[in-house]
Amino acid sequence: MESLVRSILLASAALTVATAAHADLLISAKPSHDVSCVSGVCTATAKNANLNVSELESLLADGDATVRFGGGASAIQVVNGFSWGSTSLLTLDANTSVGFHKPVFVNGGGAFSLIYDDGGTTGDLKFSDQGRIDFLSPASSRLTINGNSYVLLTNIKSLAKSVANNPRGLFALAQDYDAAADGKYKASPISAAVGGIVEGLGHAVRNLKISSSNSAATAFIANILAGGAVRDLAITDARISSKGGDNNVAVVGSLAGTNNGALVGISSSGSLTVQGAVPTESVGGLAGMVGGLVERSSSTMRVYVRGPEGGVYGTVGGLAGYVTETALIDHSFESGPVTAVGITEVGGLVGENHGTISFSHAAGAASSSIQWVGGLVGVNSSGILTNDYATGTVTVGGGVASPCGFAAGGLVGVSGNFSSKSYVHVIDDSYATGSVIGGPSSCIGGLVGDYYGRFISSTNSYSVGALSRGGGIAGYGRDLRRAVFQSMYWDRDTSGTDWAFGNKHGEGGVKGLTDAQMKSGLPEGFDPNIWGSNPNINNGYPYLLANPPQ
Repeated sequence: MESLVRSILLASAALTVATAAHADLLISAKPSHDVSCVSGVCTATAKNANLNVSELESLLADGDATVRFGGGASAIQVVNGFSWGSTSLLTLDANTSVGFHKPVFVNGGGAFSLIYDDGGTTGDLKFSDQGRIDFLSPASSRLTINGNSYVLLTNIKSLAKSVANNPRGLFALAQDYDAAADGKYKASPISAAVGGIVEGLGHAVRNLKISSSNSAATAFIANILAGGAVRDLAITDARISSKGGDNNVAVVGSLAGTNNGALVGISSSGSLTVQGAVPTESVGGLAGMVGGLVERSSSTMRVYVRGPEGGVYGTVGGLAGYVTETALIDHSFESGPVTAVGITEVGGLVGENHGTISFSHAAGAASSSIQWVGGLVGVNSSGILTNDYATGTVTVGGGVASPCGFAAGGLVGVSGNFSSKSYVHVIDDSYATGSVIGGPSSCIGGLVGDYYGRFISSTNSYSVGALSRGGGIAGYGRDLRRAVFQSMYWDRDTSGTDWAFGNKHGEGGVKGLTDAQMKSGLPEGFDPNIWGSNPNINNGYPYLLANPPQ
C-alpha cells in the first residue's frame, strides 16, 4: 500500500495536463482514425488517434474491450461520454495519463479497468470539466486501477464504516452523493484516519453540513495519514461550522482536518465558519493542516474565523491553515474570501507556510483585524514560494506601535522566522497585483509586509498593487545583512510610492518602474522561458507562462 500511494504522489507532482496536441488517443464522437481494432483490442497507430464512441459501445455489447496506447499516442482522453449495459469489461491502458472530460456510465454489472503510467513516469488519472465514472449497479460491478481492486460505495455512511473496518483499504465513490438527507453532522463524518485511497472518480458530495463544538478535527475526513490519499472528489455547497472549547489544538477544513498524505484533484465550495477559535487552531478552506501533498486542487469556500477577545495565535488560509516543512502545494488555487477577527496569521491561500508552494495562486480577499496577512501566505517561515501569484485585496488592522506588530503584503504578510534567523525564506518568480491596506502603525508592502531575518532569497518577482502606506517591495526590512534580492520590481505609479521598503529606499537588486515600463516588456533579469508579456494578458503586466492568470 505504501508503494502504491507513493507512486501516486510522484505521478501527481510530475503531472502535465494532456491535450490532443500532446499525442493522445481520443475517445470521441468523431470518426475513428489511426486506430486498429482486432478481437476487441483497439490500439492507436499514430500520435493523434481517435476511436468513435459508438464503435466502442458496439464492441462492449459483444464482449470485453481494450483501448490501448501505441503509435506514439501515449495518453487516452475521453472527450465524449459513452455507456454500456452488459457485464463486459472495458480496459483503458495508457502509457501516461487517462483523462475523463465527459461522463461514462457503467450499467448492468459492467467492469472497468484503468491503467495509467504503463511504462511511463509522468501520467495520472484525471477528471475535468464534466468528467466522471458512474456505476449504476455498484454491487455487481467491478473497478480496478493499475491492477488494484477498489470497493465501490454510494454514500457517506458506507464509506465511514469501510474506512473504520479497513483504514488502508481502497475505496471508490460510485455516484454523486447528496448529503442533505443526512442532516447536520456533529463531528467529522469519517472519523477514522484514512491510510489507504479514497477515489472520487470525479464525483461530488453535495450539501454536507457539519456543526461541531470542542472538536479536535472538523472536516469531511478528520485525518489522512502519511501514505493515504483522497482523489478526484468535489465537496460542493458545504456548510462547515465549529465552536472552540477546551482543546489546545484544533484543525478545521472542508475535506480534511489534517492531511499528511495526498489530496489530488479536490475542490470545495460553500462556507466555513469558526467561532471562538482556540490557541494554535488551524483553519483552511480545504484542509486545516497539511504535511503531505496538495495537487491540482482548489477551494472557493468563504472562510470566516473569529478568535476570543484580545486575539489568539492561529493560522487561517483559503486552502490550508498550516503547512509543514514536509508539505508540497502544487498547481492549486483558492478564490473565496478569507476573513479573520483576532487571529494572528492569515493568508489568501495558506496561513503559515514552512513547505513549498509552487504554480499556485490566490484570488480571494484576505483580511484580519490583527497581526500578519498576505495575499498568498500570512507568514512564510522557512518556506519556498515559486511560480505563484496573488490578486486579492489584503487588509490588516493597526494600532501596535512596535515595528510591524501588524503587517500586510500583497503576496506575503511576513517572510521570516521569529524564533530563529537561520532559516532560508524563498520567494522566486512570483507576483502580487492586489491592493494592500493597513491601519495606523502597520507595515504595508506591495509584495511582503515585513522581511525579517538574514537568510532571505527573493528573486525575479514584482508587485503593482495600490498601497495605503509603506514600500513597493516591503513595508519593513530588518536584519537583512545576508539577504539576497535580485530582479525585484514594483510599480511606482500604481503603488503610489517611490520607496522600496517602508523604512528605507531600497536594497541592491530592487528597482521601481513606471507603469509604462512595467507593461513595455519583461523587466531586466526575468527569464523569457518562465515569464511572458502581452498587452492582452494580465492587464499588460508580466505573467507566468506555466501559471497563467485565470
